[in-house]
Amino acid sequence: MSSLVSIIVPVYNVEKYLARCIDSLINQTYKNLEIILVNDGSPDNSGTICDEYAAKDNRVQVVHKNNGGLSSARNAGLDICTGEYVCFIDSDDFISAYFVEYMLEKMVTYNCEIVKCSFVKGTKNAFVGEDVENDECLVISGNEATYSRHYSVIACDKMYKSSLFKNVRFPLVKKNEDEAIYYQLAYAVKSVCITKRVLYYYFMSDNSIMRNDKEQDFTFMEIFRDRIQFFKQLNESELCSKSYCKYLLSLLYVYSYSKFRKINADNCKMLHSEIKIVISHILKSKHSGLFFKTIALIFKFAPSVSAYLIFKILESK
Repeated sequence: MSSLVSIIVPVYNVEKYLARCIDSLINQTYKNLEIILVNDGSPDNSGTICDEYAAKDNRVQVVHKNNGGLSSARNAGLDICTGEYVCFIDSDDFISAYFVEYMLEKMVTYNCEIVKCSFVKGTKNAFVGEDVENDECLVISGNEATYSRHYSVIACDKMYKSSLFKNVRFPLVKKNEDEAIYYQLAYAVKSVCITKRVLYYYFMSDNSIMRNDKEQDFTFMEIFRDRIQFFKQLNESELCSKSYCKYLLSLLYVYSYSKFRKINADNCKMLHSEIKIVISHILKSKHSGLFFKTIALIFKFAPSVSAYLIFKILESK
């Protein structure tokens, strides 16, 4: 295994955690790396830290650009990367020293185009996970990966054949950018390897978008509509139906939260209307399955009851 592996790291305002991230990259057991640090207009010392590492390690190159967001930074890295394989690491996260070596070995062994590892979440220095040394692997088809519960939508816990990004870029949206392309990448490959080995450490900082974005974001709706249209154009009726099912869960999640937090009555009406449209497709499809048809029927005849149950489940987590 001597192939060049590109690692793309979007960097923005993370001077407290950046060294930990970059250290985990340069200290990989696999050495043939191209580490691309994209400084996305950081107002702190992150850009300087990137330049300091580039001066010490010739595998590190730095792109300084005006702030454009996570997708823009990843795309800037994709535009210049030259590796046969590519990974995306967020700059406040870090990875195991064996991340690249292990993922690449699975890529070659199972002749896959995407490999996904397990990850754990943590705050400060506390990370809790199970089966860190678990080498169990599951190989599934690309089609199955578009809806499998074993395959996450996030970009950072994976290694990809870089050729998959020849005509694919992350959309310039504030949230859900991974959701917007993961199904396209999965559909394009023959097989995906999913390993239970924990190799990625996802850091929940107080400044993260997921923690602090108080505004309701409905980007996911347009993303799911695009996904459904994608499979419709390909005459993939089963994948289209399963996309409607995933869309329903996301809609119910946001609807129940909005309704019982009393965030915005107009939003609730809009979501309710969209749910009714999605339910009609689910009930007509032979591919929806009993579980989703049951959810659809409950909401159709008792929307407040089903929303309340979902809300209570969310509150308990």
